Amino acid sequence: MARKFPVDFEQKAKSPPPVGGRGYPYQLSAKDLMQNFRFLSELVPEGVTDNDLIYFSANKWQILPAPSGNGVFVLGAVDGKLTWMDTAECE
Repeated sequence: MARKFPVDFEQKAKSPPPVGGRGYPYQLSAKDLMQNFRFLSELVPEGVTDNDLIYFSANKWQILPAPSGNGVFVLGAVDGKLTWMDTAECE
């Protein structure tokens, strides 16, 4: 069973406004964001090193290792997969 975020923003958005309340049905607070950030940080995969890129795909965290070398790299996609591309190849 998938774990649920501590603060479900989608559910909050579907909730009716508070009685006597005006404006948006909920307010996004820094506390709400931090609760979800802590939850996500607990799920970071093992083996991540400085400058690696982590992203969520196919219901799990993926690691794209930092590029090696002294070139200038940009993030791109090849065959639907994220990859680092050396800008020297773009000339």
